[in-house]
Amino acid sequence: MYFKLYHDPQQKTLTIPRAALQLSELSTAEEMTLHAERGCVLLARNDLTARECLRVIDLLFTMGSALTSQLAMASQEVREEHGALPELPADKSGPFRSLNDRLLSLLLVAGTDLGGLSRLLMWEDEDEH
Repeated sequence: MYFKLYHDPQQKTLTIPRAALQLSELSTAEEMTLHAERGCVLLARNDLTARECLRVIDLLFTMGSALTSQLAMASQEVREEHGALPELPADKSGPFRSLNDRLLSLLLVAGTDLGGLSRLLMWEDEDEH
């Protein structure tokens, strides 16, 4: 199930819709684990069944595939619109230092242009500073 939430940043709290909690059966959970990274939150019960674990893995795989395709297309568009950057080494240096080897390999297999992705990452760094 997919929900889109809108949040007023002036408000301190964000509420998960009751329907989402009920459909996920988290409304009755007494203990949950919350994983938070910049731009993402994953909330799950601590005592997932085997079937629930498979569903979570399937959902993460589906989302990961969609996000990988999105990155590949965006990196290719940047290369087409702004020209090629010198090809960067696909190693732990530069903008790819935080990626694990499996993710970097997956991005390459998906057709990600490393120069385009590097440019996207540099632009984000510039926007943060």
